Amino acid sequence: MVISTISLALLAADTWLWTLMDLSNNEDDIYEMHLQMHEEMDAQ
Repeated sequence: MVISTISLALLAADTWLWTLMDLSNNEDDIYEMHLQMHEEMDAQ
């Protein structure tokens, strides 16, 4: 239950981040943040 909740939260954060990136003029920085988030998720 907890794992599925965390997975959904990460998926929502991932979707939100890509949406924000689409709206932002500073796409390179947000793309770097997105990659860093995925690296942290993989490390867990």
